[in-house]
Amino acid sequence: MVNTKAKGDRAEAKAKKLLEEEGYEVEKPIKTRWGRTDFFNKWDLIAVNNEHVRFIQVKTNKNDTYGKQLDKYRGFPAPPNTTRELWLMEARKPIKIIDLDAGQKTKKKAKKCTTTE
Repeated sequence: MVNTKAKGDRAEAKAKKLLEEEGYEVEKPIKTRWGRTDFFNKWDLIAVNNEHVRFIQVKTNKNDTYGKQLDKYRGFPAPPNTTRELWLMEARKPIKIIDLDAGQKTKKKAKKCTTTE
């Protein structure tokens, strides 16, 4: 059986590393012994550079349950130069990035990342 928490943690660490390689400062919620709370109960990562802020939710599931949750993410306020994104990270497939503001899907080549987290 797959440890879904560990799988999610690996996906978030990979996303964080990719964003840092693009020059973003990336922040993850702090874990406590009682668990972890996402930013605003919606976002796994917040990435910031001098021109842009990205709110990112990382998903690793193969089914379409995330589609039912899109309104929750789209309802979050997005000031100028801010994007709300859903990253779908399935094993051995390119990363799908859905820009919730534009409704566009883009694909990034899956990179091998070694993480220390």
